[in-house]
Amino acid sequence: MAHDQIVKIRGQNASGQLTSAGARWVELRDSYAIGGSLIACVGVVALALGIASAGDSYAQRSGAATGLLMVAALLIIIGVAVVVTMRRRLRAVVFQSDGTISAPNGLPGNQSWRKVEGSHRDIVGIESRLHRGEYIVVLVTVDGDQVWVSQNLTQDRALKVAVQLSRALSELRLAATAAPPLHLSLVQ
Repeated sequence: MAHDQIVKIRGQNASGQLTSAGARWVELRDSYAIGGSLIACVGVVALALGIASAGDSYAQRSGAATGLLMVAALLIIIGVAVVVTMRRRLRAVVFQSDGTISAPNGLPGNQSWRKVEGSHRDIVGIESRLHRGEYIVVLVTVDGDQVWVSQNLTQDRALKVAVQLSRALSELRLAATAAPPLHLSLVQ
């Protein structure tokens, strides 16, 4: 999934009625990119020192050059792995027709939180907000409580996520109020 893509989630039962709706997106975490880059840079410095000391006869006898080269390779691999694997976090929020709200990839602050307490019937707004220099997306309840569902977004991405979640919730609520289809049978 591309980092700028927001994917709609829709689920239907056997009769075609909407049973779940939500969205999936990616958060970019710059702190991991910076940290991983710093680790890789230290690895490059160690690599340069290892190469420079490889010609030194004492470093060759003591194994210092080999040790530096191994440390350098390890730091570069770790740094690149941090940037590639930890910079992106997949998020999703899904509203179910029974009122539950799930977050299959966890919520900000605790990745083990997979469900939001309460019902989506209590949500009166889904907003994007600026908080400490980054944009977040929150669900606002009838009591004024706020549930963070995303963080580390740009202003445009936060707005798009909020709009897609609002749209999903509206579609699910509309489907719940729609009359079930009529099944006519001919009686003789």
